[in-house]
Amino acid sequence: MPNPSIVDFGNGRLRLESVQNAVEQAKAAAATLLGIPAEHKTVPWFWSDQADLELQIAGLSGGHERVVLRGDPGSEKFSVLYYRGGTLIAADCINNPLDFMAVWDALHKGQPVPADAASDTSFPLKKLATGAPALSEKVTTP
Repeated sequence: MPNPSIVDFGNGRLRLESVQNAVEQAKAAAATLLGIPAEHKTVPWFWSDQADLELQIAGLSGGHERVVLRGDPGSEKFSVLYYRGGTLIAADCINNPLDFMAVWDALHKGQPVPADAASDTSFPLKKLATGAPALSEKVTTP
């Protein structure tokens, strides 16, 4: 089924071989068979565990124009956010499930995450996705 949230690859058609995509396709097919079709609009996500590193990906980074590094790769806990036209389109998160969930949620809801503020790890990414955080919401990281 076409997925309007996938704009990188024309017509919303892209073969994604993942458990998540298979489940979403099955739900869409079942709804259609029951006569209650719904628009198939999901945010692709993936994960892979490699030894002590967990990679989680939200969205598709194809065609990105800007990359924002959030955190220190040397710490083995960081995220790479991808932007096109000033809009967040994807993130690769290493050992950083909070960033992954914040990005997935922002992409799912169409909420902006400002690139200029995203690299500052003293602000939770979830707060950036819902609006400008107050100074009192600033967090410290070890």
